[in-house]
Amino acid sequence: MVSRRWTLAVAVWLAVTACTGGDGSAASSPVEDSRLLILTEAGDVATLRPDGSEVVTLTDNADDGVVHLQPTFSRDGTRVAFTEVDPGAAAPAIVVDDAGGGAAARFPAPFSPFYYSWSPDPDRLAFLGSPAAGVIALGIIHVDRRALDVVDRGQPYYFDWSPDGASLVVHVGADRLDVLDLQGRATPLSERPGRFLAPEWSKAGMVVVVTSEAGMVTAGAALVAQTAGSQRLVVLDAQGEVVREVATIDGSSAFSLSPEGDRLAYTQMADQVRRVMVADLEGGDPVAVSEESVLAFAWSPDGSRLLLLGLGAGEDDSPIVPRVWDGDGTFELPGFRPTPDFLTEYLPFWDQYLRSITLWAPDGSAFTYAAVTAQGPAVFVQPAEAGASPRRVADGRLSTWSSG
Repeated sequence: MVSRRWTLAVAVWLAVTACTGGDGSAASSPVEDSRLLILTEAGDVATLRPDGSEVVTLTDNADDGVVHLQPTFSRDGTRVAFTEVDPGAAAPAIVVDDAGGGAAARFPAPFSPFYYSWSPDPDRLAFLGSPAAGVIALGIIHVDRRALDVVDRGQPYYFDWSPDGASLVVHVGADRLDVLDLQGRATPLSERPGRFLAPEWSKAGMVVVVTSEAGMVTAGAALVAQTAGSQRLVVLDAQGEVVREVATIDGSSAFSLSPEGDRLAYTQMADQVRRVMVADLEGGDPVAVSEESVLAFAWSPDGSRLLLLGLGAGEDDSPIVPRVWDGDGTFELPGFRPTPDFLTEYLPFWDQYLRSITLWAPDGSAFTYAAVTAQGPAVFVQPAEAGASPRRVADGRLSTWSSG
């Protein structure tokens, strides 16, 4: 990812409507035992139930000028990591807190992190930040033994954890596609990276876009034609060998495996429209699941549905329109205006955030987002049912869901 400057929005934390629906009635929770992680309107970090109840405030110092950035659940929902920038401190801090508000561990940051990704084991946390102009560094924290190491550098920088949490696959610059161990030792993969951002590593393998060099076709000494380099969306094994070719790719592509690893959603440019395709990795032709350009997408945890965030039809009050593909067809839900936090910090880098956060409820019954409203930024829960209306559950600038 690339370096970004952060701004603090100073406002007031309101909770009057946190536990009610739009008509004042109690809002029901789609998943009673799961929790949302939010950045409040004032800029503090909190968790709460998806009906707005049982708010646990992890920080309470935003009104003192302290900035909190990038709150991120561990994959099991037991821990939260975020950056804390205190104007009175010598350096930013990386805070790792229990999601229930227990004792927090603080790590002095060698530079201000702008992205976090937990390993499958909630003891390890990878982060990206910019120690200098034009440089991105990768750090790894071993939480339980209180160790922090900066293990690699490059620009731009994208990565994903291996399923066992022992290494990462990294895509750095225009030509690095490596497996990196936790000490920073890199093993280059044999394939040359194509036009994509974040790789993905699951039990099904590593998913990347690879390319072949453009070449010359000759007949004897005469030049007959020049061939363009071709791009292929492929699955690699742990040794970097291609085990499955999924599609030929035009332009840049983002992609995501379904939780079961049997289907792959990916973007394909056609007639200047960024459509989402779904390929069955066991065979068959890919299926287009969107007719409109898609900015971001994400599988539901059970792999039965795909959330598609696209542009609306020019309505100023709801430029982002969510659609859901359920395997049979795609239905549209009410649009919204995303908060500046999501619009500027998350949406442009959604390829990477696909690997570390989720908007979906654990059972796939609903998803969450933060939107600008006339009353200020608010957190909503949207049931993933055709014709359903979103429920406002709290005031806040950012919202993600725990995986369990």
